[in-house]
Amino acid sequence: MNNRIYWKAEEFKYKKRSPDWYWIFWAGTLLITFLIYHFWKDYIFSTLIFISAIVLTIATLKKPLIKTYSLDKKSIYLDDEQREIPFSEIQSYNIDPANMKILIRSKNKMERLIQIPFEAGQNISKIDKFLSTKIKKDPDLKIPFFELLLSSLLEL
Repeated sequence: MNNRIYWKAEEFKYKKRSPDWYWIFWAGTLLITFLIYHFWKDYIFSTLIFISAIVLTIATLKKPLIKTYSLDKKSIYLDDEQREIPFSEIQSYNIDPANMKILIRSKNKMERLIQIPFEAGQNISKIDKFLSTKIKKDPDLKIPFFELLLSSLLEL
């Protein structure tokens, strides 16, 4: 018998930007690049800003993939079962309904916080109930402030 819980979610929230957004973004980028080069003669930093703007523009054009996530009695499976996180490697978890993410605090020092998205309308209470039988729930576990700030700036 298959005792798995499955759900699908976009890997990130996509926001379509108007051509005006790109014009304003690039006008600001060119202005900042010019000012840094003109006043400080720092061509390395101005080049870095210009290259970063190119990368950010390309990133805003990328559409999210819909991925499958699942749980069973011993592990959490991410990215269409390409990655498995055993419950023995998880310290605690929390559900963040405002950002629509399941937050996992890993025992792995290299990857302390794992964020698993979920979509509106999914039965998150069933996932929460299942996880609470396997892992300790930590209501203080939240997405770091600077990460929320950065993501809100990128959504502009």
